Amino acid sequence: MRAFCHKREEYTDFVLARILDFIGTAVKPVPKTDLKWETVVDLVLAPHPGLSPGARKVIELDYGMTDGVLTLPCRQALLYYTLKRHGLLVSDPVDCREFQIILKNRTEMQPFIDAALSRSRTS
Repeated sequence: MRAFCHKREEYTDFVLARILDFIGTAVKPVPKTDLKWETVVDLVLAPHPGLSPGARKVIELDYGMTDGVLTLPCRQALLYYTLKRHGLLVSDPVDCREFQIILKNRTEMQPFIDAALSRSRTS
């Protein structure tokens, strides 16, 4: 669940099953906008260049790619989960048998990725 954390003073993700206790406090104002939720970034997916032409075509069909790419809109707040789900957290996927797609616009997305990774380590 995503909500405002008064301790961190920012919107963050919570796992409800991990909340063991709650101590009520005075209600504090909450920012109306969660910028990471409102910000949508475009991930450009492509078949791994190490795949054979036939294997690349299969990946293009599996993902519904057009001209060898698929643009996947993603909320910044969900970036870590999306990259993890698609096996795209690895910055240089060498083995095309294990990593069949790549993030074609990784350089452009790297600041967002770095922020998502640093946030996931402190959670």
